[in-house]
Amino acid sequence: RTVNHIDGIKTNNNLSNLNIDNNAIILNEESNIVAVEPSAPIRQLLVAILRSKNLGKAQGVASIKDAVSILEVEPVDWILTPILKDHEINAISLINLMCTDKSLSQTRISLFLDEDDQDIFSYAYEKGILCDFKKKFNKESLSTELDEFFQLWNKYNDTTKVSAFYLRKYLNRKSLFRYQINFEKSMLNLYP
Repeated sequence: RTVNHIDGIKTNNNLSNLNIDNNAIILNEESNIVAVEPSAPIRQLLVAILRSKNLGKAQGVASIKDAVSILEVEPVDWILTPILKDHEINAISLINLMCTDKSLSQTRISLFLDEDDQDIFSYAYEKGILCDFKKKFNKESLSTELDEFFQLWNKYNDTTKVSAFYLRKYLNRKSLFRYQINFEKSMLNLYP
């Protein structure tokens, strides 16, 4: 098992140990999507954009605690959330729950991140988040980001490959080329 440090965070290069189903279908007319956002106007915008993409049921909640309450009673395919560091149950708690509860192995998490959140970036990808979006968005910018995501999803139809695309973008943006080489070697082990 190979361990590296990226921005002070340990990252496990053995990607095959993640508790996720790489081929889970999450984007179709029957998908159940939960968008977490404390601000009601932003939450409503996010849900409206998701619904405009003709996905299944998109619902908004104010906290990750509310999202976990939904997970307790019905399956959720995709959760989109900011980090919410100051909340009792934050995105890291949710990610850890997804990694430890096998019944949630097909639930995907995407994070809304900004530069202040970069300290958990590699940890989140190590634990299996699907992708990240810019935390500060408007209707046009988020719609564009989601369109890019859906194009990738349609191209790969594999959560690991989609996540790898987003992680590569981060490593390139931060000029972490040595880590990118290690990452690409791990990907070659998964996809020879």
